[in-house]
Amino acid sequence: THMIAVLDPQQEKIVWASKGSYRYQHDPTVLENGRLLLFNNNPPKKASSILEIDPASGEETLVYRGPDSDPFYSETCGVDQRLANGNALSTESGYGRALEVTPAGDTVWEFYSPFSAGDNDEYIATLMEVVRLPGGAPPNWLKNPGGMPGKGSEGR
Repeated sequence: THMIAVLDPQQEKIVWASKGSYRYQHDPTVLENGRLLLFNNNPPKKASSILEIDPASGEETLVYRGPDSDPFYSETCGVDQRLANGNALSTESGYGRALEVTPAGDTVWEFYSPFSAGDNDEYIATLMEVVRLPGGAPPNWLKNPGGMPGKGSEGR
């Protein structure tokens, strides 16, 4: 149905719904300003996007879609998050990429998963979600960074 909706579990009914330009969308997040942040997979166009939607008017604001030469695309999955600095942290799951973009759409940094499989490394490891740790997190917060369980890790 390519729709986003609010369900009131006490009334057992949908109390708000909207359709827009998005297709195969998911992960709507209510922002502090009352708007919604949405991951729009849009597989028919092979060009995903991150949208901000005003639920009162239905107005859609493009947060990110990538350049035409290298469109942002994840046929399935993908996650987005608004950071405290106003930037968006997005996970392009299908290509194993995470990136932070400014409100103007400029890339602050990006990460590509180095893991792949297949005779020609044609299968890219899916990156499900990247999460920003809070400022001041100790560098040793993870007892075994990058290690495998059972190989020197403590306190699983």
